[in-house]
Amino acid sequence: MNRPSLTCVQASRGLAALSVAAYHLAIIAGPQGSPLFDGWFSFGRLGVDFFFVLSGFIILHAHAEDIGHPSRLSRYATKRFTRIYPIYWAILVVAIVAHRLFHLGRWNWLTSFTLLHFTDYGTPLVPAWTLFHEVLFYAVFGVLIASRKWGFALLAAWGVAIVARHHYPRWQEFSASDTVLALYNLDFFLGMGVYMFHRYVRQPAAVLAASLLGVAALSVYEHAAAVEIYPLRLAYGALFAGTLAALVQLEQTRALAASALLVLLGDASYALYLVHDDAAKAMVHRLGIAHPVALFPVMLAAICAAAILVHLWVERPLLRTLRGGRFTARQPLDRPRAARRRRRPAHHSRRHFASWSADELTRSGCQRRHPTTRERPAVPREPEAACV
Repeated sequence: MNRPSLTCVQASRGLAALSVAAYHLAIIAGPQGSPLFDGWFSFGRLGVDFFFVLSGFIILHAHAEDIGHPSRLSRYATKRFTRIYPIYWAILVVAIVAHRLFHLGRWNWLTSFTLLHFTDYGTPLVPAWTLFHEVLFYAVFGVLIASRKWGFALLAAWGVAIVARHHYPRWQEFSASDTVLALYNLDFFLGMGVYMFHRYVRQPAAVLAASLLGVAALSVYEHAAAVEIYPLRLAYGALFAGTLAALVQLEQTRALAASALLVLLGDASYALYLVHDDAAKAMVHRLGIAHPVALFPVMLAAICAAAILVHLWVERPLLRTLRGGRFTARQPLDRPRAARRRRRPAHHSRRHFASWSADELTRSGCQRRHPTTRERPAVPREPEAACV
């Protein structure tokens, strides 16, 4: 059975990364303390919330069958490690050399390269502060794979502690407690909820429209208030959860499709997220661009092009090498474990298989199945890059 790939989700991740890049470019290219376009690109920071919701959905979708199976923990850890660290390290080293940051101190070095808080220092890649939250979530989910009981207990305790503290750290707050107990982490819970309940969305087009209108209304309200209202971030997360659930349902019913260019941008979204800040600073400050407003679309397109090249020439070869050639570029959505089983020939029916002898089934590589066995519904394949 062919399983539909989540190309619309992949494309939406590309748009989220693009919005973050536009937000930072408007700040970098604008006058000191005043972003371009009067701050209307400030909605771009919300891409972070979307990424966290998406990560919760993708990780549970990809590894729901692994929960409570400790033997699958090593595969999970290897997959998450190769997805996050190799390309991050490559770009981090380039940033350190470019900015001559050779005297950070051993503990700051360790924090930057491990994405674990040994100090309150973040990382020379400014947007990469979100990766500390990603790595934390991956670790918690790893406990869930190792032990269903202890994993659910840890998830429940973590959620209660986050709600009890009720704190949104500002971007410069990088302590371990700020990372562990930030309200941002509730977006991961919302994403897991999307995986469990998206099939109950009966009017996905209406849900998608209502969710996007809600995001737009809250963004306009914040812009009118001229201040970032942090308690609204959880509302944004809930609206993005509705958006994601609607996208999944619309694609499953083939009511929505994404363009190849947006899917490619989604493939390159991690690279775009990592390189856009330094690329924007290089263009604006080092090249001395005189009219950033007029050239804003050109600069944004150049950043996207650079990120796509990094994805094609660096990130993809690294993944292919580290995963033994299993990663392919034009299949951005990796199939979960159940979908990798040997497929039946299309011309064989279940009744025909049920009539085969045991020896015939063994030679064919298929397992005997009762003709009344119900087929499991199609499940979308896992987007390869769950993080940002």
